[in-house]
Amino acid sequence: MLKTMQLTKAGCELEELLCAWRLKLGLPPEPQVTIGPEDMYSVEMTSPNPHERVFRWQGHDLAGAEFAVTVTWKLDGQRLVGYLAFSGNSSSLFIEEMHFPVVRFPVTRSSRILSPFNMGEVTWVLDPGLKDYPMGKFRSFQFCACYQEDGSRCIYFDHRDPERLNKEFSFSIDEENRLTYHPVHFLPLIPENREAFQLPFENSIVICQGGWFEAASIYREWAEKQTWFLQAKKRSMPLRDLALWVWNRGSSTNVVPPMETLRQRLGLPVALDWYWWHKIPYDTDYPEFWPPREGEQVFRAALQKLAEQGIFTQVYTNGMSWDTKTASWEDGGRESAIVQRDGEVLALAYNSYNGRWLGSMCGMGIPFRQKMRQLVHTLHQAGLPGVYLDMIGCGTYYNCYNPQHEHAPGGGNYQVQGYRQMLQEMLKDNPGISLSTESGVEAYLDLFESCIILAPSYERIGGRFEVVPAYSVVYHGAIAIFGNFAHPDSIVPFDPNWPEEWRWKEEKAWHRLYPLQFFAEFARTIIWGMQPTVCNLKAEHASDPEFQEIYEYILQSSRFYYQNRHFLFDGRMLDPHKLQCNSVQVEFMQRTLFTPENQLKTRVHELPAVFHSCWQNPADGQKALILANYTAQPQAWQWQSYSGELAPRAWQCILLPDQD
Repeated sequence: MLKTMQLTKAGCELEELLCAWRLKLGLPPEPQVTIGPEDMYSVEMTSPNPHERVFRWQGHDLAGAEFAVTVTWKLDGQRLVGYLAFSGNSSSLFIEEMHFPVVRFPVTRSSRILSPFNMGEVTWVLDPGLKDYPMGKFRSFQFCACYQEDGSRCIYFDHRDPERLNKEFSFSIDEENRLTYHPVHFLPLIPENREAFQLPFENSIVICQGGWFEAASIYREWAEKQTWFLQAKKRSMPLRDLALWVWNRGSSTNVVPPMETLRQRLGLPVALDWYWWHKIPYDTDYPEFWPPREGEQVFRAALQKLAEQGIFTQVYTNGMSWDTKTASWEDGGRESAIVQRDGEVLALAYNSYNGRWLGSMCGMGIPFRQKMRQLVHTLHQAGLPGVYLDMIGCGTYYNCYNPQHEHAPGGGNYQVQGYRQMLQEMLKDNPGISLSTESGVEAYLDLFESCIILAPSYERIGGRFEVVPAYSVVYHGAIAIFGNFAHPDSIVPFDPNWPEEWRWKEEKAWHRLYPLQFFAEFARTIIWGMQPTVCNLKAEHASDPEFQEIYEYILQSSRFYYQNRHFLFDGRMLDPHKLQCNSVQVEFMQRTLFTPENQLKTRVHELPAVFHSCWQNPADGQKALILANYTAQPQAWQWQSYSGELAPRAWQCILLPDQD
């Protein structure tokens, strides 16, 4: 492969790929200066051996005549491994960002981008009128890919960074349908990095056949050797034997009775993820959660009642936000906050109704960490076996420039380090406690026992992406995964502490208007190897004939999952291959917690009538094909040499011989 690598003014060419780099020089908060290969005085290429090429660019008007940028490419099997370093910077500016490898290549209308969000988000490259593509932090994992729909070509990129330094990526496309992958590595702004620095990890490119599954499989080979994975696999899995999660909100009178009925009807272990137990309105006044909204005595009694029935309970907290309008903001919030390059606090408004801005906390924000540590201890002492810490899994990867913090400004892994320290303190303070967070976790895989991923309901959320279970390929069996927005009646819960004028005036029989939505979201959760989840379950759902079919489906599906958890929890996801079946038009109600009543939309997707996945039990090597018919009609299917007909709303597990 390296034999064909050619030097150009803009970088180096390898087959159809142009591989380049960019550096951004600056001194916050002043504007940055970008330089690339074309801005350097000279370049030379050397070949120390047949499997290595070294490119050295030297001299720049701003950085000085002795300034040099070195790119090294090595061949490791099918993987092209790249390294980037600079030296001799004589300017007064820092190299704030290293962009590498910046890779440009042609794409077609069947090209798709896989991004590292949630389970794995997929975007069509040449969507009509689309010029901007997924961009953001590496969250669930540190790889991306662009592949052809038919699997004829996959271009895979990863950054094998065991320290989880802050980095992000973007994609862009030009008029000639050439896509550019653009990863950004942020440097700590310390004097010793000003003159010289080398990226301390491998950056990979793999050109192969396949799609999202093959890309995730390449990354798993590296990920399963990392400390976070090895430590996670060593621990006991107390949540493994859960048959169903219920994501409920509100008072104890709202959340406890449906759990009691469910536990009795199902006869299997269940879990409650309890929101809005706190005195404050949702997405307001964080982190002042305590005391409980119904008082401590009522709260403790509810927890005891749930525990006596063997129901695992965790409650909601936000693990990285402080309301900027809360009275305590000036007593630790501002000091703990992430300060951006321009000197402003990073604050986001999640509640579109009230416009309250929640400041994002740095991992080195000690007052915030102390406050959360005390809150979790208080909750554990009240009788809680679990606490949910929102956003840590997906939001703790921002650069911080707060001069009050004991970290260098700019890049680094201080966010991950700080939050890991906080979680470790919580676990030490509260023996036996189970911690949970949002989204697929990598940097915290060994510290969280569960994570909520809402990807099975991506159509409800909107957006231009689709979802594939890449996270299950990489990290399945190392953490309990649950979550979706599957409401039996699709009536979104409303916090009683919010102004009444925000409440929808008219609710309809949404489960009739969108008859397949609940079943599709619920089935997809299990098919992807996640623990079954139902949202906003009410006591009347168990007794009202209107919801009998949905309720029985919840019970039936949960029992199937429980019986097959040696595949669906323990198992390794295998290549699902193609399954032949009918397609159905499914209408999805696009409604989230903060959707105004006049902005309700419907999204129609064509989906296979039978969902499927393949798994291998690590204990004995047994393989299985899992099938789900979420429709109201029998559905014929064919997978390789297997075929059959699946009854309406039915599940099937087919054991496969070793050769399949």
